[in-house]
Amino acid sequence: MLGRLTLSFLLFIVAFQGFTQKVGLVLSGGGSSGMSHIGVIQALEENNIPIDYITGTSAGALIGSMYAAGFTVAELKAMALSQEFKNITRGIVNDKYVYYFKTEDDNASWISFQFSMDSLFHYQLPTNLINSYPIDVTMMQNLAPASAACNYNFDSLFVPFRCVAAAVNSKKQIIFKNGQLGEAVRASMTYPFYIRPIKKDGELLFDGGLYNNFPADVMLRDFYPDIIIGSSVAANTRPASDENVISQIKNLLMTATNYSVPCESDIMIQVPDNDVNVLNFSNVGPLIEAGYNTTISRMPEIKERIQRRIPMEERTAQRDAFRAKRPEFIFKQVEISGLNRYQQKYVKRSFQPSSEHKDFNIEQFHRSFYRLAEDNKLKMLYPRATYDFAKRGYLLNVDVKRNNQFRAQFGGNFSSRSINEAFIGLQYRYLGWFGLDATANTYFGRFYNSGQFKVRLDYPFVLPFFVEGGFTINQWDYYQTYTTFFEDKKPSYLIQYDWDTEFAIGLPASNRGKIRASIAYCFLNNRYYQSTKFISTDTPDNTDFYGTTAKILYETNTLNRKQYANAGRMFNINLRYVDGLERTSPGSTNNDSITRRTGQKWIQSKLTFDNYFNKYGLVKFGVMAEVFYSTQKFFNNYTSSLFVTSAFRPTPDSKTFFLEKFRANQYVAGGLKMIFEIRKNIDLRLEGYAFQPYRELLKKNDGSAAYANKTIYPRLMGMAALVYNSPIGPLAITGSYYETEPKPWSVMFHFGYIISNESALH
Repeated sequence: MLGRLTLSFLLFIVAFQGFTQKVGLVLSGGGSSGMSHIGVIQALEENNIPIDYITGTSAGALIGSMYAAGFTVAELKAMALSQEFKNITRGIVNDKYVYYFKTEDDNASWISFQFSMDSLFHYQLPTNLINSYPIDVTMMQNLAPASAACNYNFDSLFVPFRCVAAAVNSKKQIIFKNGQLGEAVRASMTYPFYIRPIKKDGELLFDGGLYNNFPADVMLRDFYPDIIIGSSVAANTRPASDENVISQIKNLLMTATNYSVPCESDIMIQVPDNDVNVLNFSNVGPLIEAGYNTTISRMPEIKERIQRRIPMEERTAQRDAFRAKRPEFIFKQVEISGLNRYQQKYVKRSFQPSSEHKDFNIEQFHRSFYRLAEDNKLKMLYPRATYDFAKRGYLLNVDVKRNNQFRAQFGGNFSSRSINEAFIGLQYRYLGWFGLDATANTYFGRFYNSGQFKVRLDYPFVLPFFVEGGFTINQWDYYQTYTTFFEDKKPSYLIQYDWDTEFAIGLPASNRGKIRASIAYCFLNNRYYQSTKFISTDTPDNTDFYGTTAKILYETNTLNRKQYANAGRMFNINLRYVDGLERTSPGSTNNDSITRRTGQKWIQSKLTFDNYFNKYGLVKFGVMAEVFYSTQKFFNNYTSSLFVTSAFRPTPDSKTFFLEKFRANQYVAGGLKMIFEIRKNIDLRLEGYAFQPYRELLKKNDGSAAYANKTIYPRLMGMAALVYNSPIGPLAITGSYYETEPKPWSVMFHFGYIISNESALH
């Protein structure tokens, strides 16, 4: 009898231990390989293995925190496999949030140096390779509701959770157990020099993998589970490469980690990392599958050691109960830190533009936040959303750092042709209750010279707007551009000079567009010979035009590069009215000696569209179209008339030639682009275009202009280019074809940007 009682008691103890058996899951860091943890969790869930606690570092902190916050495995997989996630890991902002209204005009700069008056000779290297804003916003959006639901105590999450970050100043690990869950995970996954570090309680925080990439000790100390399952996708760092600065930094900073579980009864799952680039999230599907398959292969052992089961229905009910506690994302109040009270007003108006401080939702937050992110007067924004239980809404705190007051820019273009130029720019930025930008730049070279000064004032009212005034001088010397790599030929002497002083006002048109209206006084001077037969003592013909012009445009632009783009879209439509006086003075080679003055007024409109599509197999396609219409009448002669027509110049090379047969007062044009991405940032581009004027401009025997009586066939233009888009500018070899030219082929090597300041009339 006593023996039966003893046996029954022992069986009860064993059964009770199985029933109460607690399981902890430890997830290592490992960059993109950390997506394998999703497969590990999927295999455990499908087999009803309980997960009672989670600790993680870096990528393990990301996956572990989202599971602990109530996200399902299906949601985690959908996230990891989405294009949006790939973009976030590369710092790419969703197109619909790009705030083009604040985007600066393109110029030929390669590098910029920012400084203040008190640090004139102090230059700081950037602390991050990618834009951290998409990661910051995503962490807040995904995890702030769970932080509120657990009342900022990580023990009260759907699954109790810990993560680890590295405090580099105090050289110790920081273990997060309460507070903002998104901020904790953001700190844990801050890969040095890739993502901007964040500060908490005065400490600068980086990736927890620097000091503890597998926090099994944290699991044991904080939760003391009955059994630990470890999932590791990492190993101690490989030897540094002399050509890989990231591997050098990693080996310099990272402390050796013990990738093992504390007890013999614990289970260690080592997922093969397949030598995946730690920062490459472009193909995570096989990684998730590897985590799943590796765990399934160990499932008999796991089930033998863990007797307790959590049916899927019970787990789902627990998750749903926690998710029901997550409050809706409604912001009630905005606080700004890091700025004075006038500057705070400027930033706060982006979220709550009126004095009524109306509530706003997460979508409105996205739009407002990325509007500020495009503001060049702000250097850093970090958002936190804290739930106010009394107000039943979130308090948004944005930590802001001002940009330096001054920025110097340097760039230009070096070429095998005579179009070399240098670019220098200087900018002053002021931030108060309004924003001010004062910019000056200059281009100088044989082909193109320019100088520009502009002042822009931004007002962050309910309907934000800017006012802008400036002065621009341009000169193009087309006579210098025809020295090519293979030949030396000269066209007629053609030098174009213009200047204008302009006042403009601009308004946003949704997040992706802007409307700009301007009025300007302009002066054009064109010097030319109407024949190739002239000597150095001859004087050229001169045509001056001076008058006023009014213009209104609508533009959107999400192109990923200012030259040789391969993603995004640009759309521009503008309408311009011109009223002025033409004065033509013949030179020594002209039989006519009479200076003529003629009043000229016309209306012109141009539509330009440039769009790139998603990759199709090995190739990406793009299309470009342009339509121009003008009521302009002829100037005094053919050449002067040609100068003020619009030119179709879709490629960098075509911008450096005076192509008579690709100019007209009315035309349609367009083309197709094929882009083969050989390697990251190396493209082979094939582009072909057709130009169809409505009426061809002809030169009569007396030198005047006339329209052709018949419609011509489209003129063809093409380009083949091998382009390396370096961090500071493109390096390219291009071969161009212009059907109408006597020598139709042009070959060019160049490094830099063929970009100019805007001209007075086009």
